[in-house]
Amino acid sequence: MCCGGRLGNDERTALEVATIQDVLRRFRHLSPDNTECGCLKAVVLFKPDASSLVDVHPVEMLQDQAQCILSDYIRSRHPRQPTRFGRLLLLLPGLKTVRASTVEGLFFKDTVGDTPIHKLVLDMYTMDTSGKSDHGGGM
Repeated sequence: MCCGGRLGNDERTALEVATIQDVLRRFRHLSPDNTECGCLKAVVLFKPDASSLVDVHPVEMLQDQAQCILSDYIRSRHPRQPTRFGRLLLLLPGLKTVRASTVEGLFFKDTVGDTPIHKLVLDMYTMDTSGKSDHGGGM
């Protein structure tokens, strides 16, 4: 078992862990500040290819806006690093190859147990003002 028994010991999981480690190594090397991290989060979270999305255009616009903000910010803050914007964006595709279950096992299992993260996020979004979830599983 990898990572204190949180993950399986198969070849795919090992490759995913190595991918995460590589991305984090390159991320640390670039040492992005809070603004860059916020823009990268927005680029990742505003996914126009989400399966349940009905209207893609607004999400594409938000993702484009996050990329433009990041590009402008880097150009003004790091004028001597013309490749910084591209290097930061190129960190993201590698993470798409990692299964959600691997991320959950590595980063959340000790905190939330076996509850899938997507269920927790859904519960947070559907909580009413009294703090009860619409799905019966209040937090």
